[in-house]
Amino acid sequence: MNHPPCGCPSCSPKPPSACRCRPRKPEGVLLPRIVACDRRTIPCLDVSLCLNGLPACVQPPLTLVSLAQNGAQPEWTPVYDACRGACLRVRIPVCAKVCDRCQGTYHGDGVIETEVSVRCDCLPADRQCLYLTACVCLLCAQPCSQDACFQAQVRVTLDVYLIQPEPCLLKRPEPECPDLPLYPPPITAHPPCCPQHPEAPGPCGWPTRG
Repeated sequence: MNHPPCGCPSCSPKPPSACRCRPRKPEGVLLPRIVACDRRTIPCLDVSLCLNGLPACVQPPLTLVSLAQNGAQPEWTPVYDACRGACLRVRIPVCAKVCDRCQGTYHGDGVIETEVSVRCDCLPADRQCLYLTACVCLLCAQPCSQDACFQAQVRVTLDVYLIQPEPCLLKRPEPECPDLPLYPPPITAHPPCCPQHPEAPGPCGWPTRG
């Protein structure tokens, strides 16, 4: 007659072997990380601004009403100054609003150039790049212009970010096979506690105590 297992180590069924499936490779992307940053403010900068894109119907003289950056990425070139050290020559695209003699308002595009000194740790190395943002505010300008070129004074705030790409995991890698239980489930809800092997089962089908 087959006796049900008593629960001791020698009679208990062996747990299934662990799954040896190869886990899936983690999926990731390269995301930019800010390594260093610097801010430079020029309170009053004298600029010579020539506007492009004005319609042919404008009637000079023209008056410069407002000036702001147009949202495009400023261009930069590294230069070295013996007195200031590491510098950047920056070209900031701007959008200007002008008024002609007939009180008509028009918009034109231009570029402001300047040089700013930055910290040495903000200069890019291998696999690094610079990201620049600029804020331009018009202080004053000459009363009028005949050829859409203006002499003006502006305030410039420049933020310099040193960017480096780094890998980032999209989610935690999971094995292809499901997790197995640490121990096999019991045969019944209330197994008996039998310290030794019985010779015959009890009236309820469980082994009698020795």
